[in-house]
Amino acid sequence: MTNNSNEVNTNPIIFECMVSLKNNQYDTLLSLTEKDLLLQKKKGLFHKKYKVIHDILITDIKVVKDEVKVKQDKNKVTICTQNDEMYFTCENVMDAKKLVEEINKLILGEDFLMRTAKKGAKVMNFAKNTVQAVGLVAVATAGVCKAVKDNKKVFKETAKTIKNLIKR
Repeated sequence: MTNNSNEVNTNPIIFECMVSLKNNQYDTLLSLTEKDLLLQKKKGLFHKKYKVIHDILITDIKVVKDEVKVKQDKNKVTICTQNDEMYFTCENVMDAKKLVEEINKLILGEDFLMRTAKKGAKVMNFAKNTVQAVGLVAVATAGVCKAVKDNKKVFKETAKTIKNLIKR
C-alpha cells in the first residue's frame, strides 16, 4: 500500500528515526504514526523528497496472546504482519527499543510498566492458587496423621489380621 506525501502529514508522527533496510547505509526514514509505520527514501533527480517505499498498517501487525509480534535484538527489529515479516536495522539500540515500546503502546494501549504489572498479577494469582492447594494437602495430611495416632491399636490389629491371612 502506498501513500502520498500529503497524506503522511495528516497523522501526527509519534516516533522517527533513520534505519537501514538491506544495506549498511542508514538512508531510510522510519516514521511511526497512530495508524501506520512508514518507510521513506529520498528520491528525485534535482529536488530530493522523501517518498513512501513501504507502509505497514498498525492493525496489520500480529498480536498473539496479548503479545505484539515485534522482536528486537540489539539494534535489529523484526515486525511480523499478517502477510509477511519486515526486517530493518536502527542506528542504535535506544532507537530500536523506543520504537518497539511505542508500537506496543499503540497496539495494546499500555506501556511497559502496565504490561509487567499484569504479568505480575497473573503470577501472584497462580502462586495464591498453589498455596491454597498446598494448604489443603497439609490439612489433609495432618488429619491422616491424627487419625493414625488416635487409632494405633486398630491399625496394629489390622496388620496382624492381614499377616495371618497371608500366611494361610
